[in-house]
Amino acid sequence: MSWLSSGVARDWPDGRAIYVNNDKNIFAWINQKDHLRFISWSTNNAKNNLRSVITRFFQGISLLENIMRNEGISFAHDDHFGYLTTCPVNIGTGLKINIYLKLPLLTKDLRLPTIIKDLNLTMEEIMDPDIEGFKDCIDISNRDRIGKTEIEIIQHVLDGVTKLVEIERKLEAGDKLDEYLRR
Repeated sequence: MSWLSSGVARDWPDGRAIYVNNDKNIFAWINQKDHLRFISWSTNNAKNNLRSVITRFFQGISLLENIMRNEGISFAHDDHFGYLTTCPVNIGTGLKINIYLKLPLLTKDLRLPTIIKDLNLTMEEIMDPDIEGFKDCIDISNRDRIGKTEIEIIQHVLDGVTKLVEIERKLEAGDKLDEYLRR
């Protein structure tokens, strides 16, 4: 279904905005598809990279919720389904964690999609794989957004990414992927 036929874009661009903080590590897209797309990110050379990204994310969301509460407004929420969105895949927490990984050996193995599926994660290539900086990179994210808390989702993605990095290191050490998959 397109944005136009669903009515999501009927008032485009009214009521929409993009916020970027001074450090360019927090982005908020207001009414892009749904209420909010909130992005906290960091380059891989940042110290305590993932911890700072997650901390910044929750601080930003908390600040936004407090401002909204003071204004007497809130996001569409159902006690049973969680946050309501125009896209059913985002119902629940609406939280999608994306982690970009460079896995030069593992990305060459045709079994990688099966491994990702077994970890209950999703995978996409990042941008143009022919650009040197993105060669052998994948975008790992959570499949589930409903039925789990934000903390459970974050932990699940971190556990999966840790396992993928562990496999990559074993491949770098000369181990075979078959040995890892038997465990």
